[in-house]
Amino acid sequence: MIAEKYELLRLLGRGGMGAVYEARNITTLKRCAVKVLLTPELAGDEEVVRRFFREARASGVIESEHVVAAFDSGIDAASRVYYVMECLQGEDLQQLLRRVGALDPVTAAKIILQASIGLVCAHALGIVHRDVKPANLFLSVGADEEIKVKILDFGVAKVKMEVFHEGSHSLTRTGSLLGTPLYMSPEQMKRASDIDESTDVWSLGVVLFECLTGKVPWGKVESVGELMAAVLTLKLPLVQDYAPWVHPELAQIVHRALSRDPSSRMRSVSELRDSLRSFSAGALRLKAHELKAVSDAERSRAAVRLELADTLTMPLGLASGAPVVRSVQPRIERRGQRLAVLAAVVAVVGASGWKVMTRSGSPAREHDLATQSAAMHAALTEPLAEKKRFQLEVGPQGVSVLVDGAPVLIQDGHISLEGSVGSVHHVTVARGAQSHEDLVAITGAGVIPARLVLPGGPAAEQSRRQPAKPRRAPAGAASSAQSDGGLSIVFE
Repeated sequence: MIAEKYELLRLLGRGGMGAVYEARNITTLKRCAVKVLLTPELAGDEEVVRRFFREARASGVIESEHVVAAFDSGIDAASRVYYVMECLQGEDLQQLLRRVGALDPVTAAKIILQASIGLVCAHALGIVHRDVKPANLFLSVGADEEIKVKILDFGVAKVKMEVFHEGSHSLTRTGSLLGTPLYMSPEQMKRASDIDESTDVWSLGVVLFECLTGKVPWGKVESVGELMAAVLTLKLPLVQDYAPWVHPELAQIVHRALSRDPSSRMRSVSELRDSLRSFSAGALRLKAHELKAVSDAERSRAAVRLELADTLTMPLGLASGAPVVRSVQPRIERRGQRLAVLAAVVAVVGASGWKVMTRSGSPAREHDLATQSAAMHAALTEPLAEKKRFQLEVGPQGVSVLVDGAPVLIQDGHISLEGSVGSVHHVTVARGAQSHEDLVAITGAGVIPARLVLPGGPAAEQSRRQPAKPRRAPAGAASSAQSDGGLSIVFE
């Protein structure tokens, strides 16, 4: 019996410092959960007790259905330190991931969306969790089999002093590491006291990465020091390196949350919440039958490939999410470098206000922006298995063309390009000692780019005589940035 009114019924879980029991209030007979410190030594540690009650207060003051509710706390006559919270049925996310591995992408997005909603409420009160991890996201099952994600354990939360009317003392011992290193942001590892809500964005990004791939981004590390080095310096893998079926829009949400530079990271959990809402078309409700591994059918599909740098953040473009760089894995070093440059071009164009710019040495072409926008949207949404055949204009006269290393026939200045919607092909145009290589994507409405002409051909000569002037795309329309080689990147 705790505090002469909470009867402990059975042990639910035990950690390094505390244990949680299912209990009931002997007066009201209401079921609840009671957390107690494990030993008298811990109960006698002033800092541990202060942190314990901070967890109870944080859970009590945050009014959200996605944060476990706390009802009572104190120290009873037997010097047992306790607090009382709602009793949940279900399992935590760590248990689910151990049981099924990588989750269905929509399920993963809904779980992190619900957690984001709870953290937005916490951050509005000046409470930063600092220990977001799968074990602290509980999947509570209701009577109608609906799943509600509940955030647990605000024990190491950073709280504005005025929230709990605390003094200026710190809960952080010099040199201590608060939180779970696998999910800690770089700035939290370097200085735990000098962080803001952006650190919770990072942690949610790591959890979402794990939900989608079944593993954390750091690979196998054998010590905290090795882990810290990986978090601070390792080139982050892309979600699609491990889970190529993940939609590029969702993959980009993960990597915008995992920028090492807090100024480039998503600014807040509310931004992450809004991005996930956009991706899932506002769907929030999650049923127990959706807590499943990604299906074999889903695994067999390869989504459009996203390419972006570790700390690069790209402006949102598609109506439901992110601009996408369409590419394939590089087969030669030169091609890999080209894709890296392509990602940089995306960032530059985005930062400059989505202007349409044509270099003086490029072929002068008038693009139907609405058509290209529709083409890119079709490329993202049509089944990848569908085959399409389109004509690609090549020139000047007398060139030879290789597609994916094989020669093709040229008729009336065009070649026929066939492939699945979303596929990307390596096209080489050559004449004598001159050659040009480019990547051509097959979309539902055509190929991008639509023509490849060697520099110095008739079209290029005409372009030099009548250089195209930069023009700004109309609001809401697609824009394209064209390189000297004719590579076109299309945004919506």
